[in-house]
Amino acid sequence: MTDVNSRSLADFKRFLARPGATIETLRNDVMARNGQTPETRPQAYGSRQVKKLQANAVQFTGGNWLWLGKAAEYRFSGDVVTIDASKDGSFKDVIEYKLSVQPAA
Repeated sequence: MTDVNSRSLADFKRFLARPGATIETLRNDVMARNGQTPETRPQAYGSRQVKKLQANAVQFTGGNWLWLGKAAEYRFSGDVVTIDASKDGSFKDVIEYKLSVQPAA
C-alpha cells in the first residue's frame, strides 16, 4: 500500500481520483445510532474502492455514494478523514474513513 497524507478537501478529492484509491470505514455514528454494525452491514464498513468520481460525489464498489460537502465539514489527519455528519460544525456525529491506495494487480 502507498502512504496517504490528506490535509484538505482538495487533497481528499485528489486522493479519490488516484487509481486504486480505497476507503475503509472506521466509525459511523449515524449507522451505529440506527443499530447497524460492521457485522450487520459489512458492505458499508469494509474496504471499498472508487468506482465513479464526480465533482460533488463519489461512488464506491458496492454502490455506496459519498456526497462531498463544504470543507468545514471535514477534518484531516494523515490517512484519516473525519466528516461532520451532524452538519452543524459540532462533529458530534461523525463518519471516519481510513484512506489507502491498493497497488494495481
